[in-house]
Amino acid sequence: MRTTRLIALCLAFVTMLSLGVEATAGAAAAAPHAKRTTFTPIGPMDSNVLSMSSDGTIAVGDFIFGGGAFRWEAGKGTTMLGDAGGQISVSRDGTAIVGDAPHHGHLTAAIWRGGTTWKSLGGYAGSQGCPDISNAYAVSNGGKTVVGLGWDGCKASAFRWTKGTGMVSLGSLDGQASRANDISADGSVIVGWDDSPVGERRGAIWVNGTERLLSPSGTFVGSAEAVSANGRVVVGGEASRGLERRQAYRWTANKGVTLLGRFRGTGTGPFGIASALGVTDNGRVIVGFSGGRLRSAFIWTRATGMLKLEDYLRSLGVTGFKGWRLDTATAISGDGTTIAGWGYRPDGHVQSWIVRNLPPFPRA
Repeated sequence: MRTTRLIALCLAFVTMLSLGVEATAGAAAAAPHAKRTTFTPIGPMDSNVLSMSSDGTIAVGDFIFGGGAFRWEAGKGTTMLGDAGGQISVSRDGTAIVGDAPHHGHLTAAIWRGGTTWKSLGGYAGSQGCPDISNAYAVSNGGKTVVGLGWDGCKASAFRWTKGTGMVSLGSLDGQASRANDISADGSVIVGWDDSPVGERRGAIWVNGTERLLSPSGTFVGSAEAVSANGRVVVGGEASRGLERRQAYRWTANKGVTLLGRFRGTGTGPFGIASALGVTDNGRVIVGFSGGRLRSAFIWTRATGMLKLEDYLRSLGVTGFKGWRLDTATAISGDGTTIAGWGYRPDGHVQSWIVRNLPPFPRA
């Protein structure tokens, strides 16, 4: 069911006011939208979508209790991928999937190319694990570069793997732990976190293997969770200009840190936080979650600020999620028209979902 754009915009404006976020004149410049926006439950019950291809046609994830990697494809449905779990992630071009799979009594980072067989990527030379040997978090286009967490005994550090080099530690700035969470399409930019000497997880970026902190002074930013395809826009959470490090953030080399805020009110509690988990190719639309005991998926643009995804979908006339609580938006397509995540169904079970054919946001 398609509503007129005027009604959708009016409802979105009311939503913004109710959330206490700032609306700008840019929200009134949206272009007409021809396709019907749809909400569809996907994947097995009690599972989380964790990653999606750039075109929004492939989503991957795991059961909430682990050990059940799956792949969903538009028009084809869900395929179970065998004995693997962890932070299941698909490359932007959809050609490779990574996760953690058993190998000689340990879990190691592994890559999937088809069927139910996973190829172990091994670990650091001589490592006996803790007990995992390595854990995969993201993969570049074509499966050429895999990044994640490697274990040297029980000392953890971000790793970069290629077929030519094997698994190589990216190290850390202060000799503490680090982890790589995401990678650009071509593999040249890696983002994640680097522990400070007092245990703070600081947002970090590796460009062609060289590490630096996203914000070494001023506004504190926590773990970097995702990077745009070209490596220029980084998003994450646990950011603040003060001691209350609970906001989602957006970072670029030119403009530094932009705090995206967090939801406040019923269900967030005194310790409510927000974290950004996905970003479009142009860096202008961001998704994630915000809340405390009860969380809500959000969508953010500079023009609209942070909106609850449920409220935004209702403003567009989207149906099919009555009684759901959309907990977390984990991924967004490169063009911003598709969002995937997970939530709680009316019967209380966890279920993954995908929203397709979203209208374009105004440029801001």
